[in-house]
Amino acid sequence: MAETTTITVVIDPDIDTALGSQARATGPSKAEVIRDVLAEWLQDQEDYREAVRVAARNEPTRSSAEVRQSLGLDV
Repeated sequence: MAETTTITVVIDPDIDTALGSQARATGPSKAEVIRDVLAEWLQDQEDYREAVRVAARNEPTRSSAEVRQSLGLDV
């Protein structure tokens, strides 16, 4: 396993209860759920920053319908 770091987070008791219930129902531990959610959030933030960079270029855009039609997907 890769090197890890421990982080302590204070959460509301209701969130802890819901997290524990979800973890028990789905299998992963609370720590695994938190790691997965955090990794997904970080990826979302990176995607957002990239979208902002692309939008700032102010290039012409095409709708998904136009793209589908140009690829022959709408028949």
